Amino acid sequence: MGRTDNPIFGGQDMALLRKIFKSEDGSTAVEYALIAMLIGISIITSLTNVQKSVSNTMTYSKNALNSDGNGE
Repeated sequence: MGRTDNPIFGGQDMALLRKIFKSEDGSTAVEYALIAMLIGISIITSLTNVQKSVSNTMTYSKNALNSDGNGE
């Protein structure tokens, strides 16, 4: 039984897979997807850090306004 007689990966299926892997259009799309993913991760990380900073500032301000003047 040769490669093309395989019922799971027939000759036409393998030819299509070879064509897809040799095509550079797909790799360009993958590269753009990776770039978009990295930008998304950077934005999420930045917003998380900003959220923590704003939360700390608000907590400090709340504590300063609620203090009774004895340094607490």
